Amino acid sequence: MPKSKSITLRIDEEWFKDLSALAGTFGVSAEEVIRQSLPDVAVTRLFFQCKDYLSAMQWDEVANVGRSAIRVHLRAKYMEGLSAHVARLGVWAVRVHDVVSTIDTLDVVDALRGAHE
Repeated sequence: MPKSKSITLRIDEEWFKDLSALAGTFGVSAEEVIRQSLPDVAVTRLFFQCKDYLSAMQWDEVANVGRSAIRVHLRAKYMEGLSAHVARLGVWAVRVHDVVSTIDTLDVVDALRGAHE
């Protein structure tokens, strides 16, 4: 089993409170969310291999790509959930950014509605 090392991180208190509240809704701790958000060994090694050829590359550049991807993913998931919710309420028109996944979500809502009727 790989060795573990305990480290201390300084995080804005308000951010940590929000993260704790969000994590708690999924039954996990804020600490676990942070741990799962850290890059794995393979990513860290690949970053340093890239640095051999692109010495000016900074970790922030990589991290910003990840943050951007997470935001896009969460917005899409939010819209899926919102679309399913309003479809259950009988709303038939919602502006969406990802038409395909929204149609898939609405098909599931229709199937569930049919199963309960």
